[in-house]
Amino acid sequence: MKRLSPSWALLVTVLVAGCGGQKSGDWQTNVPLAGGSPGEVLRLDDYPLYYTHISSDYGFDAYRRQGMGAAATTSLADGRRSRVPWGCTCFATARAAGGPLFGRNFDFQHQASLLLYTSPPNAFASLSMVDLYHVGFGTNASLSDLRARPDTLGRAPYYPMDGVNEKGVAIGLMAVPSAWPPFDPAKVTLYDLALIRLVLDYATDTDHAVELLRGYNYRAGTLPVHFLIADRGGTSVLVEYVGQDLKAIRATEPYMVATNFTVFGSQAPFATGCARYDLAYSTLRERNGVLSHAEALELLSGVAQNTTMWSAVYDLEARSVDLVPGRRYPSIYRFSIGGAP
Repeated sequence: MKRLSPSWALLVTVLVAGCGGQKSGDWQTNVPLAGGSPGEVLRLDDYPLYYTHISSDYGFDAYRRQGMGAAATTSLADGRRSRVPWGCTCFATARAAGGPLFGRNFDFQHQASLLLYTSPPNAFASLSMVDLYHVGFGTNASLSDLRARPDTLGRAPYYPMDGVNEKGVAIGLMAVPSAWPPFDPAKVTLYDLALIRLVLDYATDTDHAVELLRGYNYRAGTLPVHFLIADRGGTSVLVEYVGQDLKAIRATEPYMVATNFTVFGSQAPFATGCARYDLAYSTLRERNGVLSHAEALELLSGVAQNTTMWSAVYDLEARSVDLVPGRRYPSIYRFSIGGAP
């Protein structure tokens, strides 16, 4: 695994769309992230949205060799069902002149979120988004809360909901009604968010990402999930766990959409019962799968819900993200990993 050169830096631009919105007076804009020291926590937006950079080894390479342990694997083959109607949306666009995009709405009932930049010495650099509630903070955790508990914040790399790495591989999860993963006692068991970290830290493309996922047992929790994965070459795949098997559903078109139903065995994209899927799919189909950054954010706005914590458009060629916290679409924050090859 190559180590990043010292010239790599995280760059941020604040873009203000012409939607007539006003910024709150205490929002921090044009934050000099490249000048911030690793471990320093910054507030980017009063939604709240925070940022931190972890450049040290956070122990994931050791963790992935051990996993959750035997106690967590006793009923894996029983699968998991959920009756909760969650509402995330992901899509991958076709590869155009500027490279493919990966659009993502994360819909949940919390607010405080973290843009996490990781550049460990033993894995790929990545940008990822974290719901801080799952790390151990309150729904609206303050900056002082985060700064007062560095050990808790240090667990953030283990809780990504979506992200892109320096190789241009993006991944996002969405809840589904059920997941029935296979179980091999010879394999290590990881939970869903750790599987996302696995892909972000080590995957070089979608095929490699699927290979990595096949190498582990997935422990389905209270909210079973599936994963949409895309890469800078324009390849996308939906990974689902059905009938005690990992199903890698390859895109049959130069774009792909996933929401909150199991695609394998369904009539998608024709009869889905999901208005968000239908709108995203029809928009991509009408445009031959090609969207600009602005059009991708417009689509995410169209499928957003009251619980949308963030909308993200990952550029897989530039290894960047256009980020909107809490449906505040007039203000768009752009972050990129500088120096990406």
